[in-house]
Amino acid sequence: MKALNYIKALFGLRQLTGVSVGLIAGYAYWYFYGCTEGCTITGTALNSSLYFGMMGYFASGLIVAKKDSNLSPDRQNTTDKIEEKQQ
Repeated sequence: MKALNYIKALFGLRQLTGVSVGLIAGYAYWYFYGCTEGCTITGTALNSSLYFGMMGYFASGLIVAKKDSNLSPDRQNTTDKIEEKQQ
C-alpha cells in the first residue's frame, strides 16, 4: 500500500496512463513489427516497451488541462486584477 501511495505522489494519473499506454504499445510494436537483428530499440520486447513507455510519459506532458471558467468569485476577482495590471 505504501508503494502505491508513493507512485501516486511521484506521478499523476495522466503520467501513469501515458506510461501504461506506452508500455503496451511498445510491446505490441515489438510483437508485430520488431526486428531480430541490429535494432537497438525494437530488438527485444524489454527495450521496445521501455522506450515506448518513456515516450508515453513525455507525451503525457503535452496534454494540458482545460482552463476552468467556473472560478469562485474570489478567484475570478484575482484573475481580473492580474489581467488589468498586465494591460
